[in-house]
Amino acid sequence: MRKIEIKEIGIKSAFKSTLYITIVPLGIMAAIGLLMTFIGVAIGQGQLLILGIPYIFMSFVMMGLYGLFSMLTALVYNKFSTKFGGLELVIKEQNELNHDIGKENRINGQLHNYARE
Repeated sequence: MRKIEIKEIGIKSAFKSTLYITIVPLGIMAAIGLLMTFIGVAIGQGQLLILGIPYIFMSFVMMGLYGLFSMLTALVYNKFSTKFGGLELVIKEQNELNHDIGKENRINGQLHNYARE
């Protein structure tokens, strides 16, 4: 097992990854706004039109705000991680997971002892 410490998060990278994550829910929000707008125009209901248009624009505004907040979070993390240490991850390599020497395992109904092979 290895320990890895994350010392810095790229600010542009945080913005891009936030956009990747939020694009689906905010796209659904914009689609609902479009649907409400079209239905409002089709049936002549002004209330749906008034509700639908902000849904469309709010999704773009929220995407920008989420991106800015993630950049701010990355900036604060970078400042504090130099003083107090960053996030520590413990990584177990694939070789350690698959090849436990000395343990017996059953593969296709047969007993295999990896210590003998």
